[in-house]
Amino acid sequence: MTQSRTKLVWTLVLFFFSGATSLVYEVLWTRRLSLTFGHTVLAVSTVLTVFMSGLALGSFLAGRWTDKEKRRLAESPEKSSAARFLTLYGRLEIGIGVWAVLTLLFLNGVESVYLWAARGGAGSTTLYAIVFFGSFLVLLPPTTAMGATLPVFTQLLVATKQDVGAWLSRIYGWNTLGACLGAGLGGFLLLPNLGLRLSVCAAAFGNLAIGVFAIRFASGLETQNVEAPDRMEPSKDEDSRNESGGSWLLPVVFGASGFAAMIYQLGWTRGLVLSIGSSTYSFATILTAFLASLGLGSLIYKRVMKDRHPALMHLAYLQFGIAFFSLLTTAGIGSLPQLMVKAIPALNYEFLKILAFDFFLCFALMLLPTLAMGLTFPLVTHLYTDHLSSLGKRLG
Repeated sequence: MTQSRTKLVWTLVLFFFSGATSLVYEVLWTRRLSLTFGHTVLAVSTVLTVFMSGLALGSFLAGRWTDKEKRRLAESPEKSSAARFLTLYGRLEIGIGVWAVLTLLFLNGVESVYLWAARGGAGSTTLYAIVFFGSFLVLLPPTTAMGATLPVFTQLLVATKQDVGAWLSRIYGWNTLGACLGAGLGGFLLLPNLGLRLSVCAAAFGNLAIGVFAIRFASGLETQNVEAPDRMEPSKDEDSRNESGGSWLLPVVFGASGFAAMIYQLGWTRGLVLSIGSSTYSFATILTAFLASLGLGSLIYKRVMKDRHPALMHLAYLQFGIAFFSLLTTAGIGSLPQLMVKAIPALNYEFLKILAFDFFLCFALMLLPTLAMGLTFPLVTHLYTDHLSSLGKRLG
């Protein structure tokens, strides 16, 4: 690895903490909406819907833009593509932080409309629609910026087509483990000790710090003329192996996989809260356990694949594995009430011990299916990326 590449790898630390701040917001926004809905599952469903929509939109738009920008920068050798993308990443982080602070004010406005409609005799469906679409408009801008960070960041580190799966698994894995940290911090530390407003401000300060550091680091790359790795076109053999990667099948399969993954998360959340409670602590516990195994799954991609060439059959095996282990997880959730009745007295009714037990229980139950989910993303991207010139578009 060249010295230039080593310097860029250090930016993974930024992306780790970027994932942490994003999930702090998810926990805090869920808590804020639960105060309006009065029901955690409705709040979780709303935040997840907006979160995933924003991530998808941001990734889609930024993916196409990064390919065009990289081609443009290749024609201007005096400009550093690494510095350009890192600067953009820093600006996105600053934008996320600023808008996140404003969300509290805007969500108060949504609640005011909700209360006005409730006093006017609006039905429950109308009230839910007001909160849902109001929240969607408020939370879409920051989540879109969050989604844009992945294709922008990936352009910094992927050097060859062979790198796509390995490096993307690291980028996505560390970001997801950062998200795991953020879910834990938001639910167990920030919210109980600082309250909602100060917790949002603390996360926003984190985004601003990440953004400023990224921009300053990018200015250093400009002066040192450090470049991101050049694109390398795949060989003819690689083209033939991955010809199916550009077809319509992979996006459809991956979309169905994402659809199923969110249903699993919501279903497991609904099932687990019947045993571990429906508080913000419970939601943070479930989310932290889910993200921990998801991130680990992505990080072990290179070790699992070793020298194997990715193939559609590997994706099929993963989907069968997710289905099988998810059925086992769902069956296991059904036996939790009896287990909790026995476990709580054994833990001397101590709150921290019960929380730790809840986490390890959730982690053990969801480990195998979510590990397979974490492996799916780098595998699909590796299969679907036929040329590095289209990396951003395919990743998006």
